[in-house]
Amino acid sequence: MQARYDTDIIMRDPGFNQMAVNIFLSFAGGLVADGFYAAYFSRAIGGLAGGAARGVTSNVVKQFAIRKGMESVVRQAYRSATR
Repeated sequence: MQARYDTDIIMRDPGFNQMAVNIFLSFAGGLVADGFYAAYFSRAIGGLAGGAARGVTSNVVKQFAIRKGMESVVRQAYRSATR
């Protein structure tokens, strides 16, 4: 980020500043999307998946595997929808 203010770099490539801003915004956008998922969806999906797993089986290990599998599917769907 500090290179955006270096006059030697700006003189060689005037578009460097805009490129640095675009890279930063794309990085920050991913962090915001992951934070939104963690804050709002993660716990709710875990609760719903846990309830569904308890309804399917009484084995704790199988419940854990079912819950994590459901959470993984929802997370992948969220990531593909936001990118």
